[in-house]
Amino acid sequence: MTGFVRNSRRARFNDWRVRAALIQAFNFEFTNSALTGGAQPRITSYFSNPLHAMEEGQAKGRTAELLTPFAADTPRGLMEGYVLLYLMF
Repeated sequence: MTGFVRNSRRARFNDWRVRAALIQAFNFEFTNSALTGGAQPRITSYFSNPLHAMEEGQAKGRTAELLTPFAADTPRGLMEGYVLLYLMF
């Protein structure tokens, strides 16, 4: 795996909205073109294998059960159908 990673444990990255803004501001298409000639697809899940991959749609089953107690502290829309790189504010 190749990628850019920021140290999200630093205080400036505590707010998920800051992290989301950085994702939105990052020009993936330009970087991909400049570094790999456009060879890399944009990821949609941090885990690409089917067992751990993020699934589209509303949180359900054990995932919903684990997230529900923290729903007020999660990004808006997470429980309804979060998409990794295209967060809506």
